[in-house]
Amino acid sequence: METDWQEVLNRAFDGDQQALGALCQEYLKPKIHPLILQRVRHWQDAEDLTQQVIEKVVQHISRIRQRSLRSFEAFVIVVARNACIEFWRKRAKNPVAQQSASDAPDDRSRPDRAFERDELTELLNTVIEEQLSEDERELLVMRILLDWSFRKIEEQTGISVSTLHARYQRALQKLGKAPDVAAYSTRRRRNRR
Repeated sequence: METDWQEVLNRAFDGDQQALGALCQEYLKPKIHPLILQRVRHWQDAEDLTQQVIEKVVQHISRIRQRSLRSFEAFVIVVARNACIEFWRKRAKNPVAQQSASDAPDDRSRPDRAFERDELTELLNTVIEEQLSEDERELLVMRILLDWSFRKIEEQTGISVSTLHARYQRALQKLGKAPDVAAYSTRRRRNRR
């Protein structure tokens, strides 16, 4: 017998905690975990974010105006998207500290490379903070880190694809023209010879 999720949702809206728990664990988790895993690409991070999303949904279920399963799913997807964006924002601010030991390249035999990687990470974080607006940083996170298409970003933000393309190109140009990045890039090319 198949579960009537609309009925379970109605009971959850009426305050039935058992229905809300079943809705979150049996209906939501299998749907949002793969979505989050696709965005963060690490199983444990996806598990943590999925749990955070479920907690936020439980806290803010009263914000959903329509009691339809479709509205509920849309609300959950927005919460999950925002959780992924926040995850990548935090990681962009301090990527070296966030990296797990298994993800980190083995630079023990080449301390100069480890120093160079750390120096580049710090430089990019600084340049991104100084050169780009919040909107440009968010666009780069969605486009590069979350690997979203411009069409998907348009759906989420309401900004046309052509405007997104223009903003994206301007942000990349700003990063390329940043004197520190240009100097670092030139120095690095010389060192490789």
